[in-house]
Amino acid sequence: MQVSLPHLEQHQTLCSLVYYWQEHTPTARALVYKNQALNYTEFAAQVDLCAKELLAQGVSQGDVVALYAQPSIVFAVQLFACARIGAIWLGLNTKYSAAELDYILTNAEPKSVWLESSSIAQAQASVQQYFVDHANTWACDSALVAEQTQLLVAPYDPSNLTLDHNDALSSLDLVTLPSLTTLAPELPTALIYTSGTTGNPKGAVISQYALTKASILQAELLQLQSPSILNNLPINHIGSVGDITTSMIANGGCVVMQARFDVAEGFELIKQHGITLWGQIPTMFQLALEHEAFATADLSSLQCILFSGAPASINLVRQLRAICPKVVNAYGMSETVGSVTWAINTSDYILATTVGKPIHSVEFRLADENGGLVLPGQKGEIQIRSDYCFSYYWRDPAATAEVFTADGYLKTGDLGQANPDGTIMLVGRTKERFKSGGYNVYPREIETVLNSHPMVEDAVVVAVPDPLYHEVGVAFVLTNKTKPNAPELLIEHCKSLLANYKVPKQIQVVAHFPQLANGKIDRKALAQRAAEQARPTATT
Repeated sequence: MQVSLPHLEQHQTLCSLVYYWQEHTPTARALVYKNQALNYTEFAAQVDLCAKELLAQGVSQGDVVALYAQPSIVFAVQLFACARIGAIWLGLNTKYSAAELDYILTNAEPKSVWLESSSIAQAQASVQQYFVDHANTWACDSALVAEQTQLLVAPYDPSNLTLDHNDALSSLDLVTLPSLTTLAPELPTALIYTSGTTGNPKGAVISQYALTKASILQAELLQLQSPSILNNLPINHIGSVGDITTSMIANGGCVVMQARFDVAEGFELIKQHGITLWGQIPTMFQLALEHEAFATADLSSLQCILFSGAPASINLVRQLRAICPKVVNAYGMSETVGSVTWAINTSDYILATTVGKPIHSVEFRLADENGGLVLPGQKGEIQIRSDYCFSYYWRDPAATAEVFTADGYLKTGDLGQANPDGTIMLVGRTKERFKSGGYNVYPREIETVLNSHPMVEDAVVVAVPDPLYHEVGVAFVLTNKTKPNAPELLIEHCKSLLANYKVPKQIQVVAHFPQLANGKIDRKALAQRAAEQARPTATT
């Protein structure tokens, strides 16, 4: 008999989701990582154990606890353990440089920093040295220091998951966990730093209620049987934390952790564990479908494929649909916590060119530069209001005030346009919009046109200065066919579908896009590359 999902009014704090499934499906798998697995009974016990260890370290409600790790069991356990005691969890991307780590940790000032041993062993020498130099910065009274590396190692050891794995932990029996009634839904539970493409990252503070509600809503939208998912996104990413891990726990399903994105290994994990939901950003899907292992991959267990974080070309959507008929496109960001639009059970064209329709739980509007509503068919900033948005930017009241309107709408910074059928097209970012010959140009609109060409797998458009037009567009494209005249063909394609001022002045065919630490395309790096180009590939 299938157990119904938790109800929102019943669960407003994160750890209650684990205890709900511990009661209703105690032996169902919750977490898998390599040869380790926890069912919901074991998961709940490990959450309590880890929570006690945090308390023994001196971590209190409202303190920040940081974890440097790849997707693993210790990641999920510590996330829910922080929620159990009202601490604020902060995930650190193992791709961060020492400078990036220093900025975030200096800004967040965590009470405790844990390093997962296998992750730190693979870190760059400069990162390892950074942690050595700063090991005494954080209060970690019960932490172990490895003699060989002199690095702070997480006292909770994910390599041995039995409750009595260390005699030293017996003292934790004396530690008392706080009553669940003391965990107010509005308590902050996660600190997610934005990617920082236009400046230093900002820490989005997310409450217990916001992450819990967003997770349950997504579980309800997906309607999966025997739900399970592969998680290979970095743990600092809201996709890894919310869209994958906490949403799957809300579903009573299983999260199969993969330390890093590896296509061949990912295919094996999908087959081995009968994974039913495959969620990635489009770039990762593209790499997977181009991999030699795809030809023999067994993906028959998949019930749903979900992409988010960037647009997918119609060619990619069609390839994904051939694997699994149910393909979903979701739109959200760290600040919205969960998805705010959803494209499901619809055409390939809508999946590729829109982000679907606003979901029922959010108030949605498109606003002009002065805050007024735009007319149907016009472009405007996407603004949303819901009770599960992020709470505020960590130690940045000015940025918090700037991102919310006077009537409580979150300004996403994304520009959208509503179609007659109610679907929303993304046309770019407010900060990516540029002026060419006095006209507003939206990169996303041009990218959608380029992606509609059968030769194109993906496209990115950036602006560069121009002495005549002020700014012009430069397009970088990935193609599925090698043609010497590809730029010229694509220029003509754009001319047939766009006004002249929107047509890119250059098109460059590239083998891959530079990526940020969160896996998204690094548009800033492409803009710098475009500005440095001495000779255009093609001109109008």
